[in-house]
Amino acid sequence: MDTVNPENISLIFALKEEAKYFRPLPHLKVHFSGIGKNNAEKCIKQILANDKPEIVFTCGFAGGLNTALKFNTIVYSAPDKLKPILNSYGGVEVKFYCSDRLIYSASEKLKLQQTTNADAVEMESGIIYDICSKQNISCAIIRIISDTANEDLPMNFDEITAENGKIIYSKLFLKLLKHPRLISQLIQFQNKIDLSAKNLGEFLNRFLSEITKTSQ
Repeated sequence: MDTVNPENISLIFALKEEAKYFRPLPHLKVHFSGIGKNNAEKCIKQILANDKPEIVFTCGFAGGLNTALKFNTIVYSAPDKLKPILNSYGGVEVKFYCSDRLIYSASEKLKLQQTTNADAVEMESGIIYDICSKQNISCAIIRIISDTANEDLPMNFDEITAENGKIIYSKLFLKLLKHPRLISQLIQFQNKIDLSAKNLGEFLNRFLSEITKTSQ
């Protein structure tokens, strides 16, 4: 495929935690939208008001809906020219569903898979992809399965999270007072999330180096 100049790439994560191990190339533009469709829409519209990138990558965590997708699987939806490289690095092409809220239980994931036939669920990429498509800008979704279809999250994080994605610690403290066993579950969950961020970051580092290598 033709290589891409890093100056013509915009990369969007919802949260900085998702990009913890990502090392952006010089001149590559990285943005953090915040959680959810509304924040993602504001972010991409602001980007496109000031710039017209050749390609937008929307990246981060995703929940599995397809039971065949294992923890830490890299999943994607991308233009045809990128698929051979993504596949060669172990990426799996999937159908995403962009949800209005966090899907935190295995039972909800099962119902969502049955109604949408999607393989993975996230909360930002769908709206970013739609807006890019309307402006004839290429868009690729690259995410990692941080919780599988058969897995419950420790809690409904929507209950303790502000719109910007920040934890409301007063609400978390009250939750932990009522349910002390959540402490160990949250520690285990945080360790898994950190591993997912590490694997996603390493994947993106290799992949973006490959598609930009003659443009650096």
